[in-house]
Amino acid sequence: MKVLNTKLVAVFLFAFLVLLPSAFALAPVESLVLGNFSDDYSENKSDPLNYVYTRDLSLKNASVELKRELAIYRGFYEEGKNTLNYCRGGREIRYATEWEKVQVKRSVLALIQYIGLDLTTRALPKYAKALEFTSDEYNNMVEGLVGNYCSTNLSIISKKELLANFRLKFDKDNNFKLPSVEGNPYFPDNLSSYLPEKKALEQEMLYTVKLFQSLCSWNGNPTNPGLMVPILKNPALMSFFARQMSNQDIGWKEIDNSLFLKENKNTAQVWCENLICRKVSREEFLNKFYYSVGGTNITDDIKRLYCEEFRTVDYKPKDSDPKLAKMMNSMTFEEENFINSQFIALITGVPDFLLRGEKFKSGEDVFRSSVDYTWNKWARAQSETNTLDLYFEEPLTLELIDRNQYYDFRSGKLRVAFDVNLGEFDRINQRAGKLKVQFKIFVQKSFLEYYRTTMKNTDYRDTAEKTRLKNRFKMQVTKDVQGAREKFIIPPWKGDLEGLIVNELTTQILDTPEKLLNFTGTGMYEVNVEINYGLFALKYLNHQLNVQKSQEKLPSKN
Repeated sequence: MKVLNTKLVAVFLFAFLVLLPSAFALAPVESLVLGNFSDDYSENKSDPLNYVYTRDLSLKNASVELKRELAIYRGFYEEGKNTLNYCRGGREIRYATEWEKVQVKRSVLALIQYIGLDLTTRALPKYAKALEFTSDEYNNMVEGLVGNYCSTNLSIISKKELLANFRLKFDKDNNFKLPSVEGNPYFPDNLSSYLPEKKALEQEMLYTVKLFQSLCSWNGNPTNPGLMVPILKNPALMSFFARQMSNQDIGWKEIDNSLFLKENKNTAQVWCENLICRKVSREEFLNKFYYSVGGTNITDDIKRLYCEEFRTVDYKPKDSDPKLAKMMNSMTFEEENFINSQFIALITGVPDFLLRGEKFKSGEDVFRSSVDYTWNKWARAQSETNTLDLYFEEPLTLELIDRNQYYDFRSGKLRVAFDVNLGEFDRINQRAGKLKVQFKIFVQKSFLEYYRTTMKNTDYRDTAEKTRLKNRFKMQVTKDVQGAREKFIIPPWKGDLEGLIVNELTTQILDTPEKLLNFTGTGMYEVNVEINYGLFALKYLNHQLNVQKSQEKLPSKN
């Protein structure tokens, strides 16, 4: 038998010992209600799961389908936010009898259990194969899960048939797609460098196991949801289950990227008669559903139940099996959230990148990668295309940056900073988001001490003396400025940059307390000059360089 990775062994021991078709839609699945289907099993009957968001990339414009997937994924969370806003209205709910309320609550929990078990019995075999489980290792794991965690009161499916599901999904082809954004142009293509594939699969499998434990351990009691508490409190998930019960789905309009709710008669629905819960047809569900007093809408009733009952539900370890009570007491905040996020990932097909990481800090890199990816893609496109047919209506300008953006008088270091801009889009920001280059100029300390003393003692009306002093200062910096200019392929200035530098340094010298700006001693004082290129200025310079290269290739007229 092949030796498992230590992480996988941990998952196995924990489980065993402690014990988008062509469109996004929803449809009933037969895999959990086929009875003894050893000879009757068919992927055509039970796959694909239409309440799992899938895509058809055979379309001529696959990017449209991917954009649609991302929009509906956004809608999944927006509907959760809408439900929270709905709850702020103080939504009370009353039923004609307490029994009716209990049956509706039990049916909601049974639906969650039904969908969750169907997803996990498909996902776990896929994870096991991806992580190279042997048949024996896999069978040991699922037998431990079903035998140690599934309630004896499980009615949506028998333990025997649940175990048969697990085995058949491992032995036969399983069309279920694990959460992935590989090949999706709307996600960074370097995510694998932050989130190694094997580690990501291990983390997702671990929380799929925990999700299965939470779902299968529920004993049918609607007043004690057991380990399903985090799921019931999650507004995005509960909004999804409300849509299931009310035959609704999220639709998308390509023209304006907007979302809307639409009817879908093929959603999955479960109804409970006393303690026996079964998947039922749409017609049977509508005939048996108990509306609240004054209620006429299933969605509103389920949302009001969420606001009043499910949103504030808590664990009841004292009323639970000792093993489950121990798990309830040890459940952490991140575990609850990762169980929910993995449930959402199995439904939507979009993974939780924070869950995939080894440490929470990896989330910062993932978030940053999206920004970097967008700007890098834009920059490459701008550099490689449309270089010869671009017209510039405004001149390239070199502008002094506001002193408070870069100069700290407490540092005791003189410096000057410029922006190279082309138009208002570059000018809207100073320094930020621009490409920085720098060079240094060197001035004698003795001269700077003389310059400061003389300028302070000169009458402010004596402009001739001030001009003389500044000209001497310019002579000190000219050599370094001209030397720096020669290093630029296309210098960003043509005029008197020395004058701008001297005027700015003069202001800094006179405004900074002498004790913070020490010019005593001999030697040279170093001044840093910073030049920041705006994006449009860079585009213009690139255009100029291409023109320059083209002219050099032309044959000489002589």
